[in-house]
Amino acid sequence: MHYIPGLWIFILSAFILLLIMLFSWTKWRMPIGKAFLLLIASAFIWVVAFILELTAITLPMKLLFARIQFIGIIFIPIAWIYLALIFSSRTLSPLVWIFVYAVAAISLVFVFIPFPNLFWGNPTLTNAIINYDYGFWFYFVLEPFVYILLIYSLFIFAQMFVRSSNIYRNQILLIIMGTLLPALVNLLYVFGITPVENINYSTATLSITGMLFGWALFRYKFLDLIPMARDILVETMADPAMLLDNNHRIVDVNPAAKKILGDEKEIVGHFLGELTKNNVGTNIALHLHPSLDSKSSKDLITIGTHFYDCAVTTFSRGQEMGNAYIIILHDVTERELLYRQIEEISRRDPLTGVFNRGELEKRVNQMCRTSYSHNIPLTLIMLDIDFFKEINDTYGHDAGDQALEMLAKILFKTVQPADVVGRFGGDEFIISALHCDSTMASVLAESIRTSVAMCQLHADGNLFSMQVSLGIVTVGEGNTIKQLYEWNSLLVKVDKALYKAKQQGKNQFVVFSP
Repeated sequence: MHYIPGLWIFILSAFILLLIMLFSWTKWRMPIGKAFLLLIASAFIWVVAFILELTAITLPMKLLFARIQFIGIIFIPIAWIYLALIFSSRTLSPLVWIFVYAVAAISLVFVFIPFPNLFWGNPTLTNAIINYDYGFWFYFVLEPFVYILLIYSLFIFAQMFVRSSNIYRNQILLIIMGTLLPALVNLLYVFGITPVENINYSTATLSITGMLFGWALFRYKFLDLIPMARDILVETMADPAMLLDNNHRIVDVNPAAKKILGDEKEIVGHFLGELTKNNVGTNIALHLHPSLDSKSSKDLITIGTHFYDCAVTTFSRGQEMGNAYIIILHDVTERELLYRQIEEISRRDPLTGVFNRGELEKRVNQMCRTSYSHNIPLTLIMLDIDFFKEINDTYGHDAGDQALEMLAKILFKTVQPADVVGRFGGDEFIISALHCDSTMASVLAESIRTSVAMCQLHADGNLFSMQVSLGIVTVGEGNTIKQLYEWNSLLVKVDKALYKAKQQGKNQFVVFSP
């Protein structure tokens, strides 16, 4: 073995590259992880073989290790362009790949066959350093081939740097620096500019490249998820879109998402649950499907005063890496408000604005279940206008409509916000009130009766008044029979109470008693 001053630089470079390979080995299942490991492994082969070449004594041994170096030298640019393509979600045509591998294969053949040949002439040994005597293939085929691939990969990263969000720019800048350093040193070596004659110090700079890539890997979580968002989340998309990793961390967002979620610095790199404004994070997280390999779903969420169709596409990155999520929000506020307006109209009586019979029955049944489950008093009041037919016959149907509208207004003013008011049919109305016992129901009924009796209405210059009769039924005061809490059962009882109030002279309320 022969010692060369400064050899420790190359040994350190090999050690750093080995550590990076070990730390990133778990990423080999991912395509970009394979490209990264191929790059580091190729650099490791180059450095280790170069160290062995420097320490070897005889020319044949030095040439053996020099030949092995070219395995790493040739595959480094291939790994680099492969990594750049995956990183940017680009591709090369099959013919281009055939050309790339053909040049690599032919170069390796020339490297390992006996010389002189097109790759090198007659290498000699001078002061323990090889004078390689490179030939035509090295200078005019392999070197241009290597630098074309490196320059193209740099071009890809430069484009991504310009287009990418800030969180990726530092990451891409590290990659560009790591690419340029050994390439520039190697270029100087090719032209004979080197501190020690015939020693290529680009292998030593690979340690710096390794550290830069290591920083990008572990500081920016370079391989957690392929940063393909710039292609998936098109910058010009009108719909807000975001990309999440398996831990629900926001990897990227498009400009439309920034407008509704906040500044990019405040959201990219943060976890979904940290988006507390308008409960955006919670609303979206409810629609993620971590247990499924592939699933698309669309649900309605609310952000501020806007409604969005939240489309979540779940895709698997393998058992170890887990799922990732593409989320696209489509603003459907106008549609949803119109739908809700139509839906609300369909629930209401068009004349009075109270609930129609169908909605009334639905809501009373809900209140019955609540009353029974929690032993809460529930009161139903049925009322109608006394002598309503005479109002229509005397003053006309417009006056009858006016009376119904006035009665509805009085009911809305008298009941609690949580109470339900509906038109049962004709001039009959029903009030359903939770937390209202028989005593409170009597007070409510009397308040309605007196308010109605005090109102005055006008029809064609004529002044008239009206009055109402009311029936009351209350459950939940010690009742344990479930059938008593049903719409039909309550309706029969409250109708009997109203009928009794009519029989007893009208303009009064009657509480149902068995």
